[in-house]
Amino acid sequence: LRTCDINQEPNVNLERMSSFEQFCGGPIWDVNATWNTNDPDFTNCFHKTALSWTPCFLLFIIVPFEVSKYVKSVNRNIPWNLFNLAKLIVTLALVVISIVELVLLFVKTPVVYTVDYVTSSIFIVTYLCSLVMLLLSMRFGIHTSPAQFLFYFLHTITGGITLRSLIKRQYEVEEYGDDPGTIDRLCITFGIQYSCVILLLILNLFSDTKPLVYDEDLAALTKPCPQIRASYFSKLFCGGPIWDVNATWNTNDPDFTNCFHKTALSWTPCFLLFIIVPFEVSKYVKSVNRNIPWNLFNLAKLIVTLALVVISIVELVLLFVKTPVVYTVDYVTSSIFIVTYLCSLRTTVKKAQAKGKKFSVYPALFYTFGPSFLWGTAIKTVNDVLAMAAPQIMSLMIAYVSALTPEPPWKGYFYAAALLIVTVLQSVLLSQSNEMMFVLGMNLRTALISVIYRKSLRLSGAAKKESTVGEIVNLMSVDVQRFMDLMPYLNMLWSAPLQIALCCYFIYQELGAAMFAGLAVMVIGIPFNVVVASFSRKYQLEQMKNKDDRVKLMNEILGGVKVLKLYGWERSFMGQILDIRDREIVVLKKAAKKERLTWSGASPQIMSLMIAFVSTEESKFAWKGYFYGTVLLIVTMFQSIILSQYFEKMFVVGMNLRTALISVIYRKSLRLSGAAKKESTVGEIVNLMSVDVQRFMDLLPYLNMLWSAPLQIALSCYFIYQELGVAMFSGLAVMIIAIPFNAVVVSFSRKYQLEQMKNKDDRVKLMNEILGGVKVLKLYGWEQSFMGQILDIRDREIVVLKKSAWLGAMINFVWISVPFLVALASFATYIFMDGGQVLDPSKAFVTLTYLNIMRMPMSVLPFMIIGLVQVGVSLDRINKFMNNEELDSNAVQHDESQKDHPVSVQNGTFAWGKSEPTVLRNINIKIPKGTLTAVVGTVGSGKSSLISALLGEMEKEEGTVNMVGSVAYVPQQAWMQNATLKNNILFGKELNGKKYAHIVDSCALKSDIQILPGGDTTEIGEKGINLSGGQKQRVSLARAC
Repeated sequence: LRTCDINQEPNVNLERMSSFEQFCGGPIWDVNATWNTNDPDFTNCFHKTALSWTPCFLLFIIVPFEVSKYVKSVNRNIPWNLFNLAKLIVTLALVVISIVELVLLFVKTPVVYTVDYVTSSIFIVTYLCSLVMLLLSMRFGIHTSPAQFLFYFLHTITGGITLRSLIKRQYEVEEYGDDPGTIDRLCITFGIQYSCVILLLILNLFSDTKPLVYDEDLAALTKPCPQIRASYFSKLFCGGPIWDVNATWNTNDPDFTNCFHKTALSWTPCFLLFIIVPFEVSKYVKSVNRNIPWNLFNLAKLIVTLALVVISIVELVLLFVKTPVVYTVDYVTSSIFIVTYLCSLRTTVKKAQAKGKKFSVYPALFYTFGPSFLWGTAIKTVNDVLAMAAPQIMSLMIAYVSALTPEPPWKGYFYAAALLIVTVLQSVLLSQSNEMMFVLGMNLRTALISVIYRKSLRLSGAAKKESTVGEIVNLMSVDVQRFMDLMPYLNMLWSAPLQIALCCYFIYQELGAAMFAGLAVMVIGIPFNVVVASFSRKYQLEQMKNKDDRVKLMNEILGGVKVLKLYGWERSFMGQILDIRDREIVVLKKAAKKERLTWSGASPQIMSLMIAFVSTEESKFAWKGYFYGTVLLIVTMFQSIILSQYFEKMFVVGMNLRTALISVIYRKSLRLSGAAKKESTVGEIVNLMSVDVQRFMDLLPYLNMLWSAPLQIALSCYFIYQELGVAMFSGLAVMIIAIPFNAVVVSFSRKYQLEQMKNKDDRVKLMNEILGGVKVLKLYGWEQSFMGQILDIRDREIVVLKKSAWLGAMINFVWISVPFLVALASFATYIFMDGGQVLDPSKAFVTLTYLNIMRMPMSVLPFMIIGLVQVGVSLDRINKFMNNEELDSNAVQHDESQKDHPVSVQNGTFAWGKSEPTVLRNINIKIPKGTLTAVVGTVGSGKSSLISALLGEMEKEEGTVNMVGSVAYVPQQAWMQNATLKNNILFGKELNGKKYAHIVDSCALKSDIQILPGGDTTEIGEKGINLSGGQKQRVSLARAC
């Protein structure tokens, strides 16, 4: 906003002006008028240039990016309504006012400088640009404009500063030598112009109506995310719209938006209190009554109100420290609550991603996600700059307070306000950057998984030999996840050096050349980090190669586990797995050597002695200082070594426990009866061997905290008692109050864990069935039907996860708040209990050190509680599975005396389970030695059941089954490994050339080997992709021989 008629400073000599000053009519900066004064103001040139041009240039910079977004939009034509019509009329009014002001410069203004014409012209172009943006946004169906909001927001701030200057000059017209009529006219036109800017800012706080042509995918949603239709201000301020009619009115389950909860519902009672309080206080003053005595009633009100104040302050602190995504509304609402509760307290006292071509995914990822990443990068840059501003403001505040000559009070308020604004802006920008990067990471992960999945469906036969299932699984789980994990921290590649450089510069300003000593330490570490990073990349490549091999082998083994067990090939395959695992462990050990020991905190008792040494006459005995320092170093080293040894032992025990449980569950799954297999699905068994068993390993390193945490807390309380005396018990009372709360939360947590594991079992079972028949599913077009089933289970999971998340948040809040509240209660009681007691640095430091020691066990305890609940649920699930009915190991006898009939059944009656109907009755079979016997029958007549009965996989109700010697079983579905044809026949056994040739000839494999390109050294693709069905069966038969 310009001040075209605030032209020259009093007594300006134009001949002595520089070219820029002649362009502007005076200097752009005057430290005496702006800083060294009790009534600060900017110069006329600063008003006409920096304050007027900044919002305009911001709009010109953002417009190209926003227009490119408009062009890509699939929406079209927002209809005319009172909202966009009002914006059009007010913007047109600004264009007319700016043209009138430019004309008046030629007609009415006696002294005009070039800057006046330039500024008026810039404003005309800017408002016309804003008008065009409005029409384009309606044409392309864009409901909100970030560029317009940011322009008018900044315009309002700069205009407010100029308006104040105008009003000031109007009252001091004689001092500045302005023409009264001109200044009055300017105030009127400027006031109208500024009112239009404020009105447009208000209109840009809200989003426009839904376009006539809308995105089909979004239109098909029954409950779309409110953030899709939220205005830019709503997204920036509170992460979504303040009102959503679909979520609030047009629904069977009405609820307000988060923004409405955080603003209208939260602020209304507070503002009501602020309105009523003055009237009530005036009533108090008029009262002739005095001094209501303290009693349980008003003391309870005082304590609860104080608790509300403390909780609100802790919540505000957690927004800065613990919350990843925070919006401005969170800070505002928390601050309002603090003020409200303080007000209530005073009143009580007074009363947060070409075919056939080699290509790289990087360009595709950059063109797809690059703009979003660059926008997040820009926000992070501003945040980093603001992070450097806070220490500078603090330095100015310290200088202001410690100045020998008193400075104007407004400077103190200015520094405090600037620090608050910088902190809030930094937090808002950081939360916006983190949110964008996390969303970008999820989109990138989704895109890469989709691309890899679609590519896997189009792989040729030759490509399938190179890309195994294990490798594809790792690509879609481990590798893709790394992209998502990296995104929030990718900006640190340039942000970290920038911050280091800025910090070094500012430290140099404070310490001078001494800064280079600290810089040298960092520089020395760079070559070490470079070498470590190169080795780390090498180890990561080795590790992923080993993992691909292991997952591939495990998939093949699990796919043919029954054949493997029947042939007794466990040891052979176990050797292959362990060989790969050994290679993995070697690489992991190399990588682990980079990070070994971490140093813990010091002993508070030694620190207490050191403080006493420094602050008393003992300091004359220098050896005592050396002694305390040496003891402190030794204690710290021993503590770190012992702790690392403890964690190493616990991790080893945890891995052994996990291995043992997996082995037990695996062996149990091989012995399950037919009836038990119906109850224990594949999904449940997979979850038992992955999720449930993993919980035991995760919990074990921290299990000792069950006794260690109370011990540490008790010892800390004892030593605090030594320092503060009886005042310690007030802090202890705070901890005791939290115990019943945790008991209630734990009971609900266990319930939700049971629900969650049940839903997860159902989902994994369904996913296994879908993935097993994915080609059939794709051919029949059944994706939507199965997707609906998966999403239904997932919705149930999300409901339970939300409940669990609320419980976790409650536990974390209580246990994070407790140390702070304990310190507050203890120190407050110590001070107020006896006015003569002084909280000196020694007591405060030692007490805070013990409170910090308590913070670790108290922060781990809630996770321990949740972990114990999860392990308890997992233990119940494992016990239930282990108690399932097993196959009778004595169902098949091995009587070596009946050598004439190796296979015999007498009066056999069989069923698939004890409670299942009988399938085979009165079976009598005797198969003579050296004969070939075939079982022939119609479909469903029980041929496979008979084989299962002979193998002992059915429940024997009556009769006897006898098998002499070992059994070779060739399954109906031949099992092929991703190995050579020869290795598929040998299957881990040593090659006997004569026997091998005889078996190949007996199984009619010679002709097959002759037509294969590499003979019997031909690599067989996964699941025998390059063999016919008959060839697979002949290989399987040769293997059995």
